[in-house]
Amino acid sequence: MTETKARILFIGCGRGEEIAAFDDDKSEIVGLEPSRECIEDAKKKLSCRHNVSFLQDSLYGDMGGGYDVIYSVFPAPPMLILKEDAFAERIRGLLNEGGCFALYSEIWSDNGNTAMLISCERLKHCFSASGMMTAERILDYEELPKFVRGSGFLRRADKDTPLRFRELIARLPNESDGKR
Repeated sequence: MTETKARILFIGCGRGEEIAAFDDDKSEIVGLEPSRECIEDAKKKLSCRHNVSFLQDSLYGDMGGGYDVIYSVFPAPPMLILKEDAFAERIRGLLNEGGCFALYSEIWSDNGNTAMLISCERLKHCFSASGMMTAERILDYEELPKFVRGSGFLRRADKDTPLRFRELIARLPNESDGKR
């Protein structure tokens, strides 16, 4: 019996920090990053990982689809602001049936992330409107998955300001989800 490998996409993988911290040697992992310099650094860093490959492109490039999980780890993804509907539609098109998208972002202690708060609410609405199921949680740093904590994008909280994080999950239903 052959084990099916999951296909996992990391959007904006940068220099590969979160992929390096992602402990999975069985799945097919693809890092997506527009910067050639970052891709070159990530390839060097992860050259011993046989299951990792990289695409130098934007999310809207021609990269096929068929992903089981898509991760995005950003403090405030610029691709989301005012483009939530296109982003949600693109993610939906890249996922397999039953696939899942997870966005991790900071919740800043000041008012500097009002646009991100609005964007996350719009994004959640766009995912729901396209038939995807959504869930959201607020997490402390220690509750984040290890690979998210390993990301170079997330700021570290100073001792006087607790930093919280938003986890937004959207799942494309299986055909069997509606037949229960």
